[in-house]
Amino acid sequence: MLTIAKRTRKIHDIPFIEFLKEPPARKGFLTVEKFEELIALLPTHLRPLVTLLYYCGTRIGEALQIEWSQVNLDERTIRLEEEQTKTGEARVLPLPPSLVMMLAEVEPKSGRVFDGTKI
Repeated sequence: MLTIAKRTRKIHDIPFIEFLKEPPARKGFLTVEKFEELIALLPTHLRPLVTLLYYCGTRIGEALQIEWSQVNLDERTIRLEEEQTKTGEARVLPLPPSLVMMLAEVEPKSGRVFDGTKI
């Protein structure tokens, strides 16, 4: 962009931009065994949400927008619409069996799927 600006004489010089050093890659993800211990300690209403976040890597903002009309328990999927995602691209999330079982027990199946309220 700066090169184009210089070429079209919108700027006189291209400034030097020093990039910051990238942080090291994340380490120490939670093992499935430790996750199971954690989930048992959570309030019941948060378990489906945290399970989705752990297994699917969904952003919390995306997860909290999901409506029951987007859930297909028979196919074990959730469809995120374009306007719900950061990238603006729709995608389908495969659901782990443990989350399918949790969601099957939820009644009524209307409105938002996940409850992110605190205790």
